[in-house]
Amino acid sequence: MSSFPSVFPSLAPSPKPSVMPSLIPTSKHSSLPSLNPTFRPTISSSFSPSAKLSDLPSRIPTSKPTSSPIHELQTTSRNKFSRSGAMFDVKSLDSSVTIVSMDILLDVSKSDIGGNGVEVEVWTRDGGSYKSYEQDAAAWTWRNDKKPYIISSDTFENVSGANLVSIERTSFDPIFIPARQTMGFYVTLRLNNGMVVGGSETVDEDNYLRITTGTSNKYRFQAGVNTQRSWNGALKYVLS
Repeated sequence: MSSFPSVFPSLAPSPKPSVMPSLIPTSKHSSLPSLNPTFRPTISSSFSPSAKLSDLPSRIPTSKPTSSPIHELQTTSRNKFSRSGAMFDVKSLDSSVTIVSMDILLDVSKSDIGGNGVEVEVWTRDGGSYKSYEQDAAAWTWRNDKKPYIISSDTFENVSGANLVSIERTSFDPIFIPARQTMGFYVTLRLNNGMVVGGSETVDEDNYLRITTGTSNKYRFQAGVNTQRSWNGALKYVLS
C-alpha cells in the first residue's frame, strides 16, 4: 500500500460523502446544498449573490438611518388682512406625507407682544375638511400636547411689516397625512390680530401636497368667521 494518497479517483467510491476536509479541494464552490451545513451562517460576502433582494432584515444593519429629504410648499404671499388665525385644507396627493415644520406670515412687532413671545396654536381635523366645523372645537385635535408653540420675541426685533417666521422642526409636533386624504388645519395666535391672510380663493400645490383657500377666524373657534381667506405660510414635509 502506498504511504501517500492517490490523486486519482477511487475505483470503488464510498456510498456516503466524507465529512473530512479534502486533501485537494476544488477551486470553485459547489452549487449543491451542503450535506453537513454549519450551525452558524458565515459573515463573509457571497460568491454567488442572489438575483433578488431578501425580505429578511440585515444581519449587519447600518449604524445610522438614512434621512428623507425635506420638501417645502410655500403659498403665494397675499397680504390683505390681519386676523387672529386661519383655517384651510391640506391634501396629500399620491403619497403619504408628514408635516415636520411650518412657517407663518405674521405682522407683529416686539412692542405688541412684550418679552414673552408669540403663542401659536396648531389644530387639525383628522376626519377631513375644516368646512362646517369652523366653530366646533370638539371636532378638532389640538397638536403639541395641547400646548402653544412659542416664537421668541427676539424674532421680531427691528422688523416691520409682514415676515415669515418659523416653528422649528426641533419643537414641531409632526402631522401625518395619508395619501389622497384631506386634513383641515387651524393655525391661530393668542392675539386679536397679527396673522396675515389673503382675500381671495386660491390653490397652492406641488407634486405631493395641495393647500386650498379657507377662512380667517377669531381666536379659538369664536363667532366671526370670514370666508374666502387664504392662509400665508409654508409647510415643510417629508414623504412617509
